[in-house]
Amino acid sequence: CNGCEVEIHGLNSPVYDLERFGIHFVASPRHADLLLVTGPVTRNMELALRKTYEATPEPRVVVAVGACGCSGGIFGRNYA
Repeated sequence: CNGCEVEIHGLNSPVYDLERFGIHFVASPRHADLLLVTGPVTRNMELALRKTYEATPEPRVVVAVGACGCSGGIFGRNYA
């Protein structure tokens, strides 16, 4: 549903202004200090996530956000 992703994008707004704390969203995992996972990781997404993880410089930190990122949410025990 992208609900958690929408909330995270809201953190970039002037109301929260995460950049004042030195937090910047980047387009490439090669420039990231942290990898956010905001949705369920399905079998179809496993390879893409693995490649993204490997492209992130060490030390690697992954943060799962929301019910879907943490446990699959309503998709948790789905075949997909």
